[in-house]
Amino acid sequence: KWRKKGVGGTLMRALFAELRMSPAKRLFLEVAADNTAALTLYGKFGFQKVGERKGYYPRPDGTPATAIVMARDLG
Repeated sequence: KWRKKGVGGTLMRALFAELRMSPAKRLFLEVAADNTAALTLYGKFGFQKVGERKGYYPRPDGTPATAIVMARDLG
């Protein structure tokens, strides 16, 4: 319902505004490899893939899903 409404981008911009006041130098996140909408959003905000965790997320049907680990420098 909330996809393609700009909510994710607004949340990401708010996060980065808060992090400007933090000593953090790098931000990491993880996302399911099949979540193409999230991968696209994170890519637009400068996140790059730094690793993956195969079989990390359990799915309701019992199949495992890979998590993509992404990072972005804050400095």
